[in-house]
Formats: sequence, structure tokens, C-alpha cells
Amino acid sequence: MFPDEVSSGQMRPAFGSVFWRAVADAMLPPRCMSCRCRLTDPNNLCGSCWREVHFIRAPLCDKLGIPLPFGGDELMVSAAAY
Repeated sequence: MFPDEVSSGQMRPAFGSVFWRAVADAMLPPRCMSCRCRLTDPNNLCGSCWREVHFIRAPLCDKLGIPLPFGGDELMVSAAAY
């Protein structure tokens, strides 16, 4: 078995990559992608920004994927798709 392998067959990060990640986090700490507050993990949102996310839900335009004001069972296309 290679030194960077764990018993389940998955690779674990080498010491060098863990070290350089720690150095990078010390110099440029991870920040929220929206409000730029400090985080523990990179490429995430803080709790307050996550609560403000408005997810796109059905009904959607079948061509563009944008939200529509009303729904139906048949194929629906927005005016912007024409």
C-alpha cells in the first residue's frame, strides 16, 4: 500500500498539500462568497447569507429555466424564450 492511501482505498491529502493549505489560510483566510466575513471552510456562505438565498422553484420555463408566475401540467415557455 502506498503511504498516501488509507485502508478503504481512498487517497488522503499528502502532508505537503495540508501544510500549504494551512499557510494559504493563514495568509488569506477563507471568506463568505457574499459578505466576505471569515469562515472556517473556503468557498462557502456564512449562515446569515445562506438564509437569504432564494432558490428557483417550479414552475419554470422549459427553455430558459427561469421562474414563471403560474404553473400548469403542459409544456410552459416564457415570453423571453421566443
